[in-house]
Amino acid sequence: QYVAGAYFARGLSVYRDFISFQPPLYTWILGVVFDALDGWYLLAARVVTWLLAFGSCALLFSLLRSCGTARVGALALVLAFATSPFTKGPLVYSRNDIMPLVFLLVGLRLCLGADGAISQSAARTMSGGFFVALAAATKYTYVFAAPVLAAAFLYDEYVRREANRPFRAPRTGSFLA
Repeated sequence: QYVAGAYFARGLSVYRDFISFQPPLYTWILGVVFDALDGWYLLAARVVTWLLAFGSCALLFSLLRSCGTARVGALALVLAFATSPFTKGPLVYSRNDIMPLVFLLVGLRLCLGADGAISQSAARTMSGGFFVALAAATKYTYVFAAPVLAAAFLYDEYVRREANRPFRAPRTGSFLA
């Protein structure tokens, strides 16, 4: 379904010329890779998926480290994640499960500073919101990540206000934009 959809998307329109049961972003991105390689479609799809799985492990390690997890603990958690059934699939199959996770983790990485606290930069927050939206555009189930992150931003703003710091609700607006 995923490889064939990307192959067809090279010259046909999704939903007009053929049916896809997923949002078209993964299909379009993989179609661009197919156009660039012009052959070896299944192998190319698996390599792209493997690279995305590796990237998600690297991003997860980075997020764990920024939140204060020790290096050995972060590595153990990433190894547990990498050997979980969710991540073992992308190493064998070519599916769209891992691309939205990478987009979500990039969004989180942008929203969190090096110290694990929510970033004070509106540009980083807006970029993070863009990547979370890309995750939802790649797989429908990721649409629930944005409200959870928005609630975290609002809670962070509430804590800042209660600590007699200025209330910066526009940061939450930047994320949602």
